[in-house]
Amino acid sequence: MEYLRYEPDSPVTGPVRNQPHIAFQVPDLEEAMGDSPILLGPFNANEFVRVVFVLKDGAVFEYMESKVGKDWHKTS
Repeated sequence: MEYLRYEPDSPVTGPVRNQPHIAFQVPDLEEAMGDSPILLGPFNANEFVRVVFVLKDGAVFEYMESKVGKDWHKTS
């Protein structure tokens, strides 16, 4: 589970900022994105993880692709 909150001067706007989202770890970011409208990204969250936020069926989806496999959160 992830809870995002933004400072008043954050450059993040629109649905990513104002709507809840669901996140998935995926093996291939581009494949997961398909032709969904991109809201934010893709960008490198850190040296191991690429992230993108898309709009799919009116909901915000976050896709995360790891360079180190399923245990990306254990790299630190």
